[in-house]
Amino acid sequence: MSARRSLALLTAVTALLLATVQTAVASPETTSVASGPAFASNAEPVVVPTTLTAEPVSASLGPFGSLRLFPRARLTITATGEPLSVYVSPGDPGREVVFSVNGKVICTSYVYGGLASCDKPRAALAVIRGGGYDAHFDGFAYTWPSGHSYFFLPSDAHGEFIG
Repeated sequence: MSARRSLALLTAVTALLLATVQTAVASPETTSVASGPAFASNAEPVVVPTTLTAEPVSASLGPFGSLRLFPRARLTITATGEPLSVYVSPGDPGREVVFSVNGKVICTSYVYGGLASCDKPRAALAVIRGGGYDAHFDGFAYTWPSGHSYFFLPSDAHGEFIG
């Protein structure tokens, strides 16, 4: 386990022991914070666990006409299941999900509306050849103008190739 991942895990466990996790959802149109019991100080970040779900890639036309050649991943807030839009301000392009096959990066994609997708033909070929793909969200920290800080934890997922 990497030092970064160990620190993130330790921070998450500590936060869960200290207080109920608050969730933050941001989108280009609105920014809202749904709060529960807060930390004793605004200086301490609220840790928000995230879940990344990688959708399977399919190169065959199914009975309902679904053909999915490109890797896609959904990023949600673990506690609520709500999509996490990590676009937090007009000057901020968002945060990325990194797609890889056998440890080699094939694409990066910004998360919008909780969805990141990689629509490059070379990426689709790499996924088919590699038998699947991995998706990784690095997590990030953000401080709202009000002074409340949030740390969105990293997430990983694996997407299968269905021939």
